[in-house]
Amino acid sequence: MSYTFLVVDDTSFMRKMAADCLKQYGHTVAGEAVNGKEAVHKYKTLQPQVVMMDLTMPEMNGIEAIKEILKIDAEAVILVCSASNQKDMIQEALDAGAVGYLMKPFKPDYMNEIIKKYAEPHLKSAEAEISETAASSNTNETEEVISEIAAAVETMKEEKEEVETEAAARETVAQTKEEGTRPVGQPETYKASPERVNEQNPKPAPTRNSKIKFLTSYMCNWEEEVQGETKSFAFTYTENDQNVCLEMIDASNEKQSIPLSLDGFRDLHGWLEQRLEEGKNMR
Repeated sequence: MSYTFLVVDDTSFMRKMAADCLKQYGHTVAGEAVNGKEAVHKYKTLQPQVVMMDLTMPEMNGIEAIKEILKIDAEAVILVCSASNQKDMIQEALDAGAVGYLMKPFKPDYMNEIIKKYAEPHLKSAEAEISETAASSNTNETEEVISEIAAAVETMKEEKEEVETEAAARETVAQTKEEGTRPVGQPETYKASPERVNEQNPKPAPTRNSKIKFLTSYMCNWEEEVQGETKSFAFTYTENDQNVCLEMIDASNEKQSIPLSLDGFRDLHGWLEQRLEEGKNMR
């Protein structure tokens, strides 16, 4: 199934990557936001079915935005996105009401799997409630007729039970006369059908407190001066993902992300080492 999404990230490159992955599986990107404050405003106006929320953003971070959106709509379906293995921050977001999380950089298959596993069960529950409400609304017009039919059926049942009771009493008297003092059997009891019990007690849908399986990531952080300005760097590798991500944050808190495949990074590293070695030999 396809759904509408609001993509929230302060990096335009990451927003485009997420949008491309979603569109590949037929989903619609209703809008984008660059921080938590804008995300809250756009959720009110666009009313998307799913929100993809970055955690580290200026003005209002992802966790605060999750809390504000859930104040607007307690049933909002929010997936958090993280470029590093910040377990405490991810868990705080889940405790705030997010239904699941996925790691950056995005891969279409992995993203679609997360959507099906964590977002879709909540979306199906909401659709079922809407259908039930619509059905209830449609039956209001015929409720009076149905009540009259039910009353007539109940009257017929009562009359039938009276006839059967009288017939059973006459049969009991006849048997007693014929067989003496044979005890009259107790009325037969019936056990509920297992299939019926299952219909009355359906399996509950996944809750927001479902346990989330964490992936292991390796991250290296450092700072250095670039053209007289101190900048922070983060290099991340996610286990089993075969991708790496380099992030740079400047003094104004502007963030840039460069995702690479692990093989591509190895090739780049080998090429750079070879050029440096050649440079040494030329001196």
